[in-house]
Amino acid sequence: MRATLKIQVCLILATVFMVILALLSLGCSKEKVVIYGELPPRVTLLFPPNSVDSVYVTAPTFRWEHVNGAIGYHIQIASDNIFTGLVIGTDVSDTFFMPVQALNNGAYYWRVRAKNEHNIWGDWSDASIWTFRVNDNSNYIRLLSRIQTVGIPQDLIVENNIAYIADGQADLTVVDVTDPVLPTMIGNVDAGTDDFAKGLWKQPGDNYVFIADMDGKVQIADIRQPLDPYALGNVNVGLDQNLEELQGIYYQDSLFMLTVSSGARNFFRLYHIIYDPLPHDNQQFSSNAILLPADAMGLYFDTMSVWVQYHDTTKFDSTYYEFAPGRFVYVANSEAGLQIIDISHTHPFAFPDSAVELIGGCRVVGWGDTPGNALSVVARGKYAYIADDRWGFQIFRLPDTIPSYDNVLPFDANPELISSVNTSGRTKDLQLVGDYCFLADGSGGLKVINVGNPYAPQFVAAYTTPYAYGIWADSGYIYITDRDLGLMIFENRIF
Repeated sequence: MRATLKIQVCLILATVFMVILALLSLGCSKEKVVIYGELPPRVTLLFPPNSVDSVYVTAPTFRWEHVNGAIGYHIQIASDNIFTGLVIGTDVSDTFFMPVQALNNGAYYWRVRAKNEHNIWGDWSDASIWTFRVNDNSNYIRLLSRIQTVGIPQDLIVENNIAYIADGQADLTVVDVTDPVLPTMIGNVDAGTDDFAKGLWKQPGDNYVFIADMDGKVQIADIRQPLDPYALGNVNVGLDQNLEELQGIYYQDSLFMLTVSSGARNFFRLYHIIYDPLPHDNQQFSSNAILLPADAMGLYFDTMSVWVQYHDTTKFDSTYYEFAPGRFVYVANSEAGLQIIDISHTHPFAFPDSAVELIGGCRVVGWGDTPGNALSVVARGKYAYIADDRWGFQIFRLPDTIPSYDNVLPFDANPELISSVNTSGRTKDLQLVGDYCFLADGSGGLKVINVGNPYAPQFVAAYTTPYAYGIWADSGYIYITDRDLGLMIFENRIF
């Protein structure tokens, strides 16, 4: 009897104890809702972007947007998308994280969550896990130095250890890169007008640099030292407005300047520049202009041997072909893709004696669309390589046959898009050296791609910079013009 009574008392006490615990738990839950409120919202990731095809340095800086009410964050980086292979997991007080340790080559996954002042953690960032790829570039490129320029650098060329930079609102900046580890500023040539230098060209050994100026047309700058912004050789020539890029061609002691422009006047033009003794445009010469369908952002001149089709409707079976070297201008025509302009004039593909005849011979013979906005182009052999802004890097197979100048049945000699590469940034400029294409990839910085097989280009290496605009490369060094860091010099270890 007593044993039964004890059991009943124990059960009653246990029940009372459980009720008290439940009431306490309910009270805490209500207090938590009142004091702590809702969980911190999800974090929005920014960089590196979500792209498994991206290539980054071994210790990239991770960035995300600030969350209201957050006092801290937790970042996880793993080798798998369920985060069992955790590589880094750490608390961060700011909206960025720079790993101390280098990451090995391979694909990675990352996510971030926020914490409020009551130490309550929110959900992990975006529902889809972001990915990126690391490629140890130390065997390929190495940053040596950087030097701030006067303006916002856009484009550059390097000759005899001197870097000539189209420096935005500062026109032309000249840097001595004899010692790539310690470059030194030579000076700046800026007439002080309201202009913005986008591109430039220089004939090796010449004393003048020709500058593509957005508002100031073609600027000619005397670069003999000491630099003088008001030297007699510093003049503006041409008819262009919104000038984006230019390139020169020397033929029989004459300089022909090719230009492209954007905006309402998206023209391709060709000028005749004469020296007597200072360079200026030929007043007796009227430039030929071809109106293009979109903003003309970049151009490249090259010779290419093609089959030329001749056709005479007055004769039976009069179509025949000849294999001959032609002279072509390739234009990066923004949303209109790649334009091919024949400046060979006529059979047998030789420059005529008269410059006026040459100018009268320009014509568009082919066109190829790109998925993005074509900003820069380089051609070599049977291929054209395009910097395509948000859509990365494109390669075209150029046509084998074009119509002759006097072909009564003209046809389009259109190139074929054969490969594309997602570069993760906004590809602005490019240069070929051997089998490698070096890219200025906007927020993606410097990218290197092997184009030995144009049908299957391969990533080689990358180096992230704030915002790369222009590039120059040779077998020894790579030069980048960056919006925030000025001129950056890398050792080229590929060759």
